[in-house]
Amino acid sequence: MSSSPGSSVSQFQETTVRGAPFRYVDLGRGTPIVFVHGMVCDHRVWNAHLKALSTRFRCIAYDQRYFGVDDWPKDGPPYAVETHADDLASFIEAVVQSPAHLVGHSYGGAVVLALARARPDWVKSLCLYEPAALPATISDPEHLATIATERGGMAPVIDTLTKGDQAAAVKQAVEYIEGIPGSFNSLPGAVQQAILANAHTLGQHFSAPPANLSCTDLHEVSAPVTVLWGADTRPYFAIFAKVIGQCLADVEVVVLPGVRHLAPLQDPDLFARQILAHLERCGGAAA
Repeated sequence: MSSSPGSSVSQFQETTVRGAPFRYVDLGRGTPIVFVHGMVCDHRVWNAHLKALSTRFRCIAYDQRYFGVDDWPKDGPPYAVETHADDLASFIEAVVQSPAHLVGHSYGGAVVLALARARPDWVKSLCLYEPAALPATISDPEHLATIATERGGMAPVIDTLTKGDQAAAVKQAVEYIEGIPGSFNSLPGAVQQAILANAHTLGQHFSAPPANLSCTDLHEVSAPVTVLWGADTRPYFAIFAKVIGQCLADVEVVVLPGVRHLAPLQDPDLFARQILAHLERCGGAAA
């Protein structure tokens, strides 16, 4: 199982969901897996994963609302976890037409969790890498203080964004998230292109209302979940992953050594193997 990260997989398709056009790629046959990207990304960052797994499964990756290269209706609902979760439910109903295994990275993990609580009828299982953006799950004072400090580290990114340089701001954001100089340039070229193409969403992400999902809410998620995080990731992501894992009822937690927040994009084969292990655990590995 080996694929070049971000390499092209197929001609995209398009469907209308909740009054807006959604672009997606649909590869393979069998049990469906839907891939949900994180901030400043789109369906293209999943290309290598689709290539690796579509020989055994039906693999679908889509652009969440306001992401991608198309224009979106300007009178649509707000950029928010709840909006994207509602979109995902409608997308699964329209395109997949059956319950699916869901894979989410970072902000995409929050979207997937919101859907799993609100619409469990569309969810077989969840495989999440460093889910974040669920502040209502955090109550420990030390955790809250660390998260506040980590968020403060984004101040230079916001300053650059305020000056109007979206491309520079998104590169700064990647560098800060990974905590390693040169992180953006070390990403596969196609992934860099996808991130730069979505730099326009960074301001929306920073100004989005916080999601209301609490730890009690997450405990209501009935589907089996695997929560993964990198041993070398920033404290911000480690805290969210650990706490979210503790909130869930049916969960396996996996810590991957030597990797950080963007590991699914940097090493898609590694992450594809983790997805397969998750499917084996929850009985979904038979295509």
